[in-house]
Amino acid sequence: MFLLSVFLVVQFFLSQEVTGKDKALEQLNARIAELNDLFVAGETRQAHSRNTLTQTRAGLVSAETERDPRQGPL
Repeated sequence: MFLLSVFLVVQFFLSQEVTGKDKALEQLNARIAELNDLFVAGETRQAHSRNTLTQTRAGLVSAETERDPRQGPL
């Protein structure tokens, strides 16, 4: 009877420790998902910025060409 009681107490503490580790793992997985979302959003903003820069440069070349058609793009 004593050994059974000891076994039950040990099993209880081990289950509590496993539950705590599961919660920590869930929190880490949520943080990884959040960081991944931020990374994807940053990549999207970077691609948009590159596209805008390309369009701006093309507009500048066009404006320079219209201003002085003899000179051509710089």
